[in-house]
Amino acid sequence: MDDGYVRLWRKSLKGGLIKNHNVWIFWTWCLMKANHEKNYKQVVGFQEIILQPGQFIFGRKIAATETALSEQKIRTCLSFLKKCKNLTIKPTNKFSIISIINWKTYQYIEEGVNQQVNQHVTSNQPASNHKQEPLNNLNKTPLNPHKGKIDEIKDFLFKNIPPELKQNDLKIIEFYEYRQHKAKKQRYQTTKAITGLFRDLNNCNAAGYDLSTCLDITMERGWQTPSVDYFKPEMFTSTLVKYSPKIKTMADREREEKELFANRTMT
Repeated sequence: MDDGYVRLWRKSLKGGLIKNHNVWIFWTWCLMKANHEKNYKQVVGFQEIILQPGQFIFGRKIAATETALSEQKIRTCLSFLKKCKNLTIKPTNKFSIISIINWKTYQYIEEGVNQQVNQHVTSNQPASNHKQEPLNNLNKTPLNPHKGKIDEIKDFLFKNIPPELKQNDLKIIEFYEYRQHKAKKQRYQTTKAITGLFRDLNNCNAAGYDLSTCLDITMERGWQTPSVDYFKPEMFTSTLVKYSPKIKTMADREREEKELFANRTMT
């Protein structure tokens, strides 16, 4: 597995996780230990283990040595992060495999970006060989929504969020997951539908609307798309009951972290 980097989301500053120093040390250690390659082969003893992105071989003694935390603290941090649904652990008789939950959502890195560049990059050369496909060409490549293609649609969404929408990427992902709980015909099933979402959001942006609030209103009212024609100025001054999807979002986990941290500090 090559050396590289991981992403730390600034939203961590707003949660209680970073204030619990032992947990934060252990959590960031887990992120850096996690594999980022598909079907990565690791030999443990005489056994070959296949790891997927977000997984790594775990042992308390090694974790304690590398983090300078005691094994008891490692055990406590691990239990805490399991309750927060940040990770899962699968024990065997010789070792354990930790899997970071939602690794692909929050650590997604385009192929090649996390590899070392062996040649000097000048101001006239691109820093990466990856070329983002222009949005006006995306409609030509619709994807079959069956037989696992839904994952390709999601990958397409992550890769192609326009720069002007990047600051709302987590809310866009939340809205995409909300749509996946709708009837099949109402889900995003093609790249054309995803580019239509980007177009609607850019129209809301151009109208001066807050995109995060637009998506909250859309989910609250059960609309299929945040079309700029649906919104009225008074909607942004009323108290909104935000939609709560069936799956846990980043905001849910941050809220749980704060509650758990508050309970721990009171005891």
